[in-house]
Amino acid sequence: MNKKTDMLKIQEEEADMSSTYTPIESMKTGTKKSKKIHHATRTLNIQNLGEMCSGAGFILSTQQIQHVTDYLFLLQKWNQSMNLVGKKFWQDVLSDLIMDSMHLAKYLEENPRIKKDALFDTDKPVISKKKYTFQSNTDVFPANPLLSIDAPSFEIWDLGAGAGIPGIPLRILWQLGVYTMIEVRQKRCFFLNTALASLRLPETFVFHGKAEDFMDKKKEKGIYADLILSRAFMPFEKMLPFVAPYLRKENKEENTQRGSIIFLTLEELHADRYNSDELQWETKQIYPYQTRGQDKFLCEVCLKN
Repeated sequence: MNKKTDMLKIQEEEADMSSTYTPIESMKTGTKKSKKIHHATRTLNIQNLGEMCSGAGFILSTQQIQHVTDYLFLLQKWNQSMNLVGKKFWQDVLSDLIMDSMHLAKYLEENPRIKKDALFDTDKPVISKKKYTFQSNTDVFPANPLLSIDAPSFEIWDLGAGAGIPGIPLRILWQLGVYTMIEVRQKRCFFLNTALASLRLPETFVFHGKAEDFMDKKKEKGIYADLILSRAFMPFEKMLPFVAPYLRKENKEENTQRGSIIFLTLEELHADRYNSDELQWETKQIYPYQTRGQDKFLCEVCLKN
């Protein structure tokens, strides 16, 4: 199924939702829902958001701050009708959820495996406590540094995208490759497509359906994942064999590396604990960080050669 067919399918499903879902745009002012939206977002602006990001150690461009602000406002509005996230106020969503995306974007920008002119370098990224400035998306992004000009595009698959976290804030800050958010729930796909239409993020798409269906279709076309993201999509011991057949294999002649999985977790993941006779795993890198005093980890895992 191509992107146009996927969009038509979602549009058809939107019509079926009309009896149970009230579009934000048609919500009357002065209603209980509109008052909740105002209460949750009354201090949401680019100045306050920029200051909170700076306080957490991240410096965003004006455009990036505006896009994160727009996404947060859209999320809070739709949250009143669809219960996308459990957080009541935008500050909580930013601190507890979107900060994960910022740490992930920092990791990907600093990761020598992904930076230009660092092919097949597996040194650990430097984790600095200094404030981190993301590169501006107003600049022209370089071609994918991992692949030759004739190679397929760098594929990132976000399994169980939900409300678009970490995906949408990540793509605001880091836009290399082709990024697909896979989500089985139609209402969340409706929200994700609306957010993407508003933010106009490049090379970022939504697939409505099961992850295995998406990955099977990609594999049939000879397309494999360079990077898979998982935030509590399924337990480690099930996730690893589930995605193993769809990871790109290393090929130095084509300048391609082994595909990997990044887990956003609350504990360190040592992948060799889940080895089997058929599959041997290794944890390449662990990036520790905190949000509001909560220890969190980005754990990058791949198959051994």
